[in-house]
Parts: sequence; C-alpha cells; structure tokens
Amino acid sequence: MTQVKVVWGPPAAGKSTHVKENKGENDMIYDFDLLMRDLSGLDIYDRNEYLISYLVDFRAAIIESLETEEQLDTAWIIISFPEGEIKEQLEVLDAEFILIDADKETCYQRIEDDDCRKDKGGWKQVADDWFEKYENTQAKAVIPLKNKNKKFWNFKAKDDDEKTGELMLYGEIASETWWGDEVTPKQFKEDLDALGDIKTLNVFVNSPGGDVFAAQAIYSILKRYDAHVSMYVDGIAASAASLIVSAGDTVIMPKNAMQMLHNPWCLCVGNAGDFRKLADDMDKIRDSMIVAYESRSALTKDEIIDILDAESWLTAEECMEYGFCDEIEDAKEIAACADADYFKQRYQNTPKQLLKKHPKKAKSQQKEEEWRRKLTAGLDAYGDSNYLKGENENV
Repeated sequence: MTQVKVVWGPPAAGKSTHVKENKGENDMIYDFDLLMRDLSGLDIYDRNEYLISYLVDFRAAIIESLETEEQLDTAWIIISFPEGEIKEQLEVLDAEFILIDADKETCYQRIEDDDCRKDKGGWKQVADDWFEKYENTQAKAVIPLKNKNKKFWNFKAKDDDEKTGELMLYGEIASETWWGDEVTPKQFKEDLDALGDIKTLNVFVNSPGGDVFAAQAIYSILKRYDAHVSMYVDGIAASAASLIVSAGDTVIMPKNAMQMLHNPWCLCVGNAGDFRKLADDMDKIRDSMIVAYESRSALTKDEIIDILDAESWLTAEECMEYGFCDEIEDAKEIAACADADYFKQRYQNTPKQLLKKHPKKAKSQQKEEEWRRKLTAGLDAYGDSNYLKGENENV
C-alpha cells in the first residue's frame, strides 16, 4: 500500500517546502490551494467558493483510494489543522504525521513578506488559532493526532444574563484518559471559574460517553460549585456522561432523550497480576459511580448495581421514575452525538434507533457537516482568507 505522509503546521511554517525537498518522482501531492488556483484560474490563496465542495470531495476520494493504492510510492497531504473527518480518514490509513514547526514571530514575518497573502490580519489570526491549539507539540516530530489536552468542553456566559453561565458537553468525554493527569482538570476548573460570580450554570449534554476519570473529575468539580447547576440532557447521556449528569441540582430531559448506565470497562495488556490489579481498580471505580448515582436517585445500592450490570438504556420517563431526572420537556430534534459504529463497538444493548445509518440527513445537519468539511479542508465557515495552504517556500 502507498505510504501516506501528512505534513502539517501553522501558516507560513514551510510545509510545501518540506514536501518539495522530500518528494520522489513517483509520489503524489494534495495541496488545496494549488488545486484551487489551477481549477479556478485565480491567484494563489484566492478561491471560487463554488469549487470548495468539489475539492473536499476530491480529497476524500483520494484518501479512500489510497487504501488499496499500490502503484504510488508516497502520497503527501498538506494541511494546517488535522481535525474532524479528515483525521478519522487518515488514521485508517495509518498515516505518518509530520509537524513542520516554526515560532509565531517567524510565521508573522513570513506572512508580512508574502505579497500573495493579501489578508494579513486574517492570516495572523489563523496563526494565533494554531499556536493556541498546538503550541505544546514537539517540533518537527512524527506525532499521533490525538491531543491529550484538547478541550471537549466549551464554557461561555449567557448572552442576555451575566449571572448565568453555560457549559456545552457535546461528543465524546475526553479522547485521552485523565488518569494521572493533573493539568486538564485544572484547566477545566479555571475555565469554569473564569465565568465569574454566576448564580446558575446551565450544562447541555449530548454525549456517547468516554473516559470515566474525566467524568469523575468533572462530577466532583460541579458538585463543589457554588452556583445552581441545571443539567440538560439534549439527546444522549451515555456511560461516563450519565455520571456527569448526576452532578446536576436539577436535571431536565426531553421526552425522546435517554441516559445509559453500565459498569466501567477498559482494555488491558499485561500479566496475571496486572489483570488482578485492574479488576480491583475497576471495582473501586464502580463503587465511586454507585455513590454518585445513589446520591442523585431514589434507588438503593443494590438496585443501582442491577442497572449497571444490565447496561440499562433509560428513557426520560424511566429516569424520572428512578430519580435521575427532575423535569421532562417536549421531544426535540437532536443531531446524533456519535455515529452508529461508535455505539455498536462499545455497548451491547444499544437501542436500534441509535444503530441505524440514515442515508438522508436533516438539512441542518448537512449544513453543519458541510461547514466542518470546509474547515478540515483549510477553510473557515465564512469563506474569508483563513486556514489556507499555499505554494511558496514559506507556506
């Protein structure tokens, strides 16, 4: 199979230069801006917005074909932000990720010196965004894409009420474990404290689960928080996410929302002693979860254990009956928090409706996915001169 190398880094770091200096005669290069220039006839970095979706689809088709490609030696893909759908596609290919690192001041100077980069302020903002996200990554290294300190939460003050804060927990709870990690929970707490002296914190959850250590840390932080915590289960609060929901002073669910509770599970490699220790650790984790669920619900410890053992998917009505929910709202149309494969690979009793792969998606969801595709192609949501890669030596 053809070797795939993803060259990434901040704007004006020298990504294209690295590829030009290292490519072979039987290699292929995907560079969004060069293709846009050649197809549109515009100057480099300018673009015809109607061609964006074609180039994104073209890249997806190339990546898919590389799964069976044997004639090429290396496929080079130049990108700034390896996130979202393209990250998942490239991980399947076991791609090599090469970070081309340059300090922010160097990137700024190259942007100023490049006459082709007409929107200087826009390019510098992209550089700022890149360094904020990846500044702790080792220079010029072959690295995994998963960023341990990547935020999966989003705090903000409510627009019309300075005494109310909002926390969004959509998607997987942490892509890496928080076990032994003191930095990330500290950052979460600092982000929460930055909301100031609020009286109410509205937490919106739509998550398939994730790392139980992250969930326990968030649960403890929210339980200690002075403000009233209103927890809204916008769709699914499965596994670790249901533990976080239990920290709410008030829990509100639409009629079509669900919570899922089960025993903690993990993968382990080691000898018999390692497995015995792991089993003991898992029992301790479960005991701490039981305490959280017991304090939230009207159930006894034994009843909670039965629910965990059964991997229970609870409707809003059942959550209300058991004490995991305080209010039920009208049903809402909600985008999926994960695809069908995520649930199928992790859980045994997933409801059939979550395992369906819908051929036609809601218009709003299609619009959101199109925005994400543009972003992963190196574009922002509004089509200005952001998130681009180019052809000169300083790109």
